[in-house]
Amino acid sequence: GVVCGWDEVCEQDDDWLRENSALDKKEHPFYNLLCNDGKMRYGSQLTHDRVEGPLQLLGSVSNTLRDYATDEIKRLFHTFDHHEGAHIPNAHLARRFPEPRWDRLLGAPDDAMWLPPRECPLD
Repeated sequence: GVVCGWDEVCEQDDDWLRENSALDKKEHPFYNLLCNDGKMRYGSQLTHDRVEGPLQLLGSVSNTLRDYATDEIKRLFHTFDHHEGAHIPNAHLARRFPEPRWDRLLGAPDDAMWLPPRECPLD
């Protein structure tokens, strides 16, 4: 999947954490992930591994979810950089979730108004 945002600690309440068997992960970073099934998920750093490469949607992904995922990638990222092994965020995303490797983007003009990821369509 592709990291589209993160929280230093889980922002969900204890009921959500219990429901998702994540109470023990509450104080760890959580990520907004656009996954290879075309759905947006909120997941703990402890339960996901970093994988380099562009998002590859599964062949079984519906057209609705494929369109959603494609639109989100275009809205949040400029391109995929093979040297970085990562999708390159737009200036808004780079400011909102700064990393030293995105410093070159921080002086770039705003290329889109920041909006949180859209609600994932039900499929």
